[in-house]
Amino acid sequence: MQGLWLYIHFNSLQLSRIVDDDGKLALDSVRPIALYDALNNQLCQLNNEATQLGLKTNMGLAAASALCAELEIVEYDATQEGLLLNDIAQKLYGVTADISLDKPNGLYLRVDNMLKLYGGIAPYWRTVSNILSQVNGDYDYATAYSISAAKVLAKAAYNCVSDDQQQWKRALCGCALNHSDLTEKQLIALQRVGIHSFTELFKQPVSAIAARFDGPMLRYLSELKGERFAQLPFYRPPQQFRQQHILLYEITLSERLLKPLGLMLNELERFLVQRGLVAFDLEVELQLRDHDTETSQYWQLHCAQGESRASAWLEIAEISIERLSLLAPVQGLSLFAKQLSKTVAANDDLFSGKQHNMSNLQLLARLHAKLGEDAVTQVQLSNDYRPECTNKEVVAGQHDRSQSANQPLYYDRPALLLPEPKTLPPHTKILSSPERIVNGWWDDKPVARDYFIAQNKQGQYLWVFRTPENNWFVHGYFA
Repeated sequence: MQGLWLYIHFNSLQLSRIVDDDGKLALDSVRPIALYDALNNQLCQLNNEATQLGLKTNMGLAAASALCAELEIVEYDATQEGLLLNDIAQKLYGVTADISLDKPNGLYLRVDNMLKLYGGIAPYWRTVSNILSQVNGDYDYATAYSISAAKVLAKAAYNCVSDDQQQWKRALCGCALNHSDLTEKQLIALQRVGIHSFTELFKQPVSAIAARFDGPMLRYLSELKGERFAQLPFYRPPQQFRQQHILLYEITLSERLLKPLGLMLNELERFLVQRGLVAFDLEVELQLRDHDTETSQYWQLHCAQGESRASAWLEIAEISIERLSLLAPVQGLSLFAKQLSKTVAANDDLFSGKQHNMSNLQLLARLHAKLGEDAVTQVQLSNDYRPECTNKEVVAGQHDRSQSANQPLYYDRPALLLPEPKTLPPHTKILSSPERIVNGWWDDKPVARDYFIAQNKQGQYLWVFRTPENNWFVHGYFA
């Protein structure tokens, strides 16, 4: 695939998502922290404190422990790092079209088809680097008119972005062979014939290389020179947000989940704002330590209005966490945004006077977080003329506004109904003609009443009714 390519190599991707017990990312922690690759028995990622104490990548575990007894070790997980790489690609997808993942810690970006849009490579790189500034941890990068060469230059920390046709070839000749994708066996074979650099390798005729090495190596050398172009699968972003943080410590108090959750909510806000979306439901998966029945516990957050701001979601979490009881110590947490929708601008009336700080749906979201969804109900009109059955309770947020809009409004009925009708006291004056209600034969609660507006001797206005047996009762009071 011919064209100008940018390769970005992330040096501490997994370490950038680990959180210490102070709620800080491991890269900024005041304690030495390192990732250990058990397969190769060496350190692969270090934070700043560990580097200042003299530790280096590729150092063995025994040597590192002898040099720094306080070193905290976290096991390296390539699968986890690959998921984090997806998160970065998702951010970059808004500013560049063609992205290919080189898991677990590299990205290919095609540059040449974006230069006309940005007006040159310098503005394009400024835009990409602004996105990368949101990613914790350092990275190396390089451009080349060869996919493989861009990767070699980035791993050699060339850190230069240019569209010069020849500059990348000169830089490639100065790189060490161990920065390439050649296997250890191929590197040893090259050293045996006196080839120790790319300069010496490229001077060899193709026939001499073909006589000693297999086809895959010849194809790789052609790709490095820009004579052959590999086909890369392009990244397409998912429609849902997912992010995970590994904890350097165990959480036993639910309130301490708020700090790492706040970091993920900031990422969620960037994701939603960039796409013009809001989230209605968030699911927080808590990875538990050695729990008998399950390894994860789930914590649900809901906002009836839909929200994109991290501060609003954190406020809901602060209220909801009071009802969260941890089943076991938490070692990590993941955040999922499931129900997403396009942002709809609020249709507020400019002349409606002073606005409240919180809308009805925002208040509802906080009540759900505080009390639980089943504990919050609201009143809705029903298709029943019986006074005691006119209103019904429904789960808050499931109020059918269209049904309520079609119901008749009873302006001649009192605001206050008694729980049970009471016998009408004497000396009461009837003020209106009767309103007959005959209803309820279908549910074995029949009603046959004549209702009147009346006034007692204290001057109170009453809503009274008469039964077919000519018995009188008070059913409500007018305010």
